[in-house]
Amino acid sequence: MNEEDVVLSDVHLRGSSVPGATPISSATSPPLSATSMSTFEYKFDAESSDEDESIDERKAMRAPFKGCESDAEGDACVRRRRRSRRARIHVQHSLETPLRDVGLQVWRGALVLGDFLEANQALVRGATVLELGCGCALSGLVAAKRAGHVFMTDAPLHVLANAECNAELNLVHEKCSVRQLDWCSTDTLLHGLRRHARHATSEGAPQRSTVDPAGSDEPADCRRYSWREADYARLTRCTLVLGADVVYDLPATGRLVKLLCELLLLLPPGACALVALERRINFHMPSLSVRATAAEYFAARLAAEAGASGILHASRIPLNFAQRFQYERVKELDLWLIQRKEGNTLASIARIAAPAAEERLRASSHFAPA
Repeated sequence: MNEEDVVLSDVHLRGSSVPGATPISSATSPPLSATSMSTFEYKFDAESSDEDESIDERKAMRAPFKGCESDAEGDACVRRRRRSRRARIHVQHSLETPLRDVGLQVWRGALVLGDFLEANQALVRGATVLELGCGCALSGLVAAKRAGHVFMTDAPLHVLANAECNAELNLVHEKCSVRQLDWCSTDTLLHGLRRHARHATSEGAPQRSTVDPAGSDEPADCRRYSWREADYARLTRCTLVLGADVVYDLPATGRLVKLLCELLLLLPPGACALVALERRINFHMPSLSVRATAAEYFAARLAAEAGASGILHASRIPLNFAQRFQYERVKELDLWLIQRKEGNTLASIARIAAPAAEERLRASSHFAPA
């Protein structure tokens, strides 16, 4: 496809264009006329979902008067089922864009990743999260509901400005940092992480970067989304890396896989990455067949990089967790888990979760290779 070709997401949005929406524009194109504001509703539980209740608890709730306790006046103490709330995420986006601006649309991968984060709340609670290729930042906004801090990263400045706007719309901007990260140029980020990772295991302060965003010659828009020294220190505690709908271009996919593996080797041993994608099937001329070439390339590169590292492991997560957002969970959706072989993400979740939730988590085998 040509970068000027217009593409349209398959997500059916209930929101509509509103006068308050900020026009989204890039340096190379005029404001996009399809700016829209949509509200995504999903089942949100303060601590745990109704599914976490044991079978015995559910039976007791269906027959509350059979052998139930009574208060001092002899009245039955009826146990009531906890009710889930409906949470809302407001997203400013575009309904259609040229290929180069797909980060301004909402895609299904972000919704399935949001479902998984809600089904596994212990992964996010209090964590430092890094989202790669955030686009409209829907996944990062879901994580920000419970995370300690979320870094939302992308390359185009107008996409970053839109992600920042969405963080403000959802009142999570104080725990979100929007930063520019081009996968073609990751040396600064990785060097900053290595510098602070060494400091974490040795005495003395890390050598500070000589680049000061406030005093650089970069345009003001670039400086706004530049990495700070404090960001690197905070990122050394990152335990969750997210990527949604970031697999569609072969060169970019190769750079993504390389970055994911480099990050996981620098982050704490228990850190993991979750990548949600939709296998987009097209006619493949060399093989004269229909194939999801980007998804196949992602899996092949991931296997090669993980094998070369010797300590990373990648697997597909079965999509058998509850669907909380409203979308069509098509068979082409995939969710990948990448982590160190010695890291046991499932065990870390089970230790934090309530006993009933732990049993359900084991039974569903979310983290078993497909």
